[in-house]
Amino acid sequence: MHYIIGTSFSVKPDPRRGFRSQENSFNTNVMYRLMNISVNGTILNYTFTGTDQSQIILPFESSRDADNFIAKIRNEQIPNYSTDIGKIDV
Repeated sequence: MHYIIGTSFSVKPDPRRGFRSQENSFNTNVMYRLMNISVNGTILNYTFTGTDQSQIILPFESSRDADNFIAKIRNEQIPNYSTDIGKIDV
């Protein structure tokens, strides 16, 4: 899990975004903050709250799927943590 509670972002208008895209759940140009991550069976529900008091709950099959979604919105690349497994900081 790369993105944790408190992570914030805003969605910019994008005419190339598909009609069924999850980004369409968010109002454009509104700052959203990840407020809660809950488990419902095998689904992770991520709750986002906007500065306009809107609340969006999106289901993800894994934290990796959620991280990829948030990274795409933030225009960031998630580090490859598996290459650092087993390394000890000196």
